[in-house]
Amino acid sequence: MKLWNKIIVMSVATTVGIIALLALGSSYFFGRNFTKIETESMVQNLDRINGAVNYKLSHLNEFATDWAQWDDSYQFIMDVNQRYIDVDLAPQSFYNLKTNIIAYLDTSGTIVWAKCYDLRTENEIPLPLI
Repeated sequence: MKLWNKIIVMSVATTVGIIALLALGSSYFFGRNFTKIETESMVQNLDRINGAVNYKLSHLNEFATDWAQWDDSYQFIMDVNQRYIDVDLAPQSFYNLKTNIIAYLDTSGTIVWAKCYDLRTENEIPLPLI
């Protein structure tokens, strides 16, 4: 093989080797960093979701505690009177509370009354299996 051909082969081999090393090095370096960034982003998003869920649960807990203390609510559990449904459990209550479902259970956990609304369509929807 001529010297010129040897130089070309060595140059190509060296170039390919350098490119391969750079590709592997950058893949390792950037891949690790991108994985770290994606993990941090995921943890941050999960924290946001957790905060939103905790906020909603806190709101619902306040609502449930408030309504559970009413004498009218206690009486409703005993007799499921229509007046309470018309006044306190009207569709507007769902919109005001920003909730899709309201359920009343007795002390044994039996559902006394429950209703579910789709707040977007403003229609009553079937209750999910509880």
